[in-house]
Amino acid sequence: MRSKNITCTLYLVIFLFGISATTSYAQMSKNLLKDADLPPIENKDGEPEMISYKDQLIRIIEKEDIFLQPDISDESIARLLRTNSSVVQELIEQDFGHSFDDFLNKRRIDAAVEKLDHPDFQHPDFQEKDAMQDILTEVALNVGYTSKGHFSRMFKKIKDISPEKYMEKNIAMYSKKTKKDKKERNSLSEE
Repeated sequence: MRSKNITCTLYLVIFLFGISATTSYAQMSKNLLKDADLPPIENKDGEPEMISYKDQLIRIIEKEDIFLQPDISDESIARLLRTNSSVVQELIEQDFGHSFDDFLNKRRIDAAVEKLDHPDFQHPDFQEKDAMQDILTEVALNVGYTSKGHFSRMFKKIKDISPEKYMEKNIAMYSKKTKKDKKERNSLSEE
């Protein structure tokens, strides 16, 4: 009899914990959607319109840097959309032609390239190995990777060049452009 009571109590605790976790996930997704500051889609009559999972996913991708969060997963996006992870995976595969992981890595590497293409990261002083490693580590963390090693592997896989070589190439192009601009300014000032 005592073991039945313990078993029933255990089931009750697990059941209540499940309800509390579900409520927490629902509240978290409400907060994330509320914080996303996305205007509601309205139909021709000015009434709010139900939007599809695909449209919601695209709005989240376009309006949020959600993919730059290190702990993002198909499950967390599914919670935002109030669906399950298999729906999210299917949407991404159908609409973007990639698995969730490939899509996530491509978005992150594209964000990294955008940062590395910024003139602030193309100064010749960054050719020093330590400075370059520090910058690449910072960029890796800023685009959602938790380690520079994983970032470097994904960068090379997606862009067919290591992030170090990519950065060196950008610095060399920037240096050539700077020299050319300086030469043009000098020739204009001599005239």
